[in-house]
Amino acid sequence: MKDPKGTGTSQSAKPTLWLAFSVFSAAFGSSFLFGYNIGVMNAPQNIIGLWIRRTKCISNGGTPEPDDGTGEALWCRKLNEQDEAEMFVKNVELNTLWAMINAFIPGGAILGAVASSFIVGRFGPKRSMIMNNTLALLSAILTSLAMTAGSVEMLIIGRFFAGVNSGISAGVTPTYLNEISPPSLRGAIGSVHQLSIVTAIWVSQILGLPSILGTSELWPILLGLAAVPAVYQLVTLPICPDSPKYLYFNRQDREGAEQGTVIFRLIRNSLISLYRPRQLVST
Repeated sequence: MKDPKGTGTSQSAKPTLWLAFSVFSAAFGSSFLFGYNIGVMNAPQNIIGLWIRRTKCISNGGTPEPDDGTGEALWCRKLNEQDEAEMFVKNVELNTLWAMINAFIPGGAILGAVASSFIVGRFGPKRSMIMNNTLALLSAILTSLAMTAGSVEMLIIGRFFAGVNSGISAGVTPTYLNEISPPSLRGAIGSVHQLSIVTAIWVSQILGLPSILGTSELWPILLGLAAVPAVYQLVTLPICPDSPKYLYFNRQDREGAEQGTVIFRLIRNSLISLYRPRQLVST
């Protein structure tokens, strides 16, 4: 980075603890949550499918397992291992419900992604991520309590909120990471978003194993764990500096922007030398 006084010298942008703390808060609370919601339903598919059958049987006035059950055979009949493996194929309505549960993640993400540009422009990336946690917590509450309430609809709606949250995160989080990063670290920090997503998918697959949380009693806890990244971000992100670029251009807060720049980069040059157009620098 050239000296704004035109001396031709350069200063290297050094990472700070505040930068690392802010990057982790943004990535764990948003990007990691994004990936977790993508992968969390894969491992316990059959377990949740059996719960949907039982719930539909009861709602239709039948008596489900452990006996052969009374009521509609489609929902109430006890299944053997072979039937469990084929229940989504043989039960079209069950397959449709499962498709809806999974499709509402990308469906909601489309709405969230479209809205993210407006939200980040209006509130800035930091405040947008904080507000987005409302959807994350609402999703975690609905999905984790769906079994207790005996409501498949709660699970579907919760997944929709998770999708909207993911779409907003996909637009807002990379913006924040990019705007707080020093030029020499921008590529590395920018990759943290995608790295967090794939790591979370991997973690959700492990936690969903039958030997851990992928059981008929514990799968609500598996879904409820989505609240952990959201709560962490709600606690930590408010104390992190906001995007210097947003403060300078959108809020016209030059002092706050310069202060954030120093905190993030340990560079004492004015923020204006980093962000203002070249023609302004030369005047």
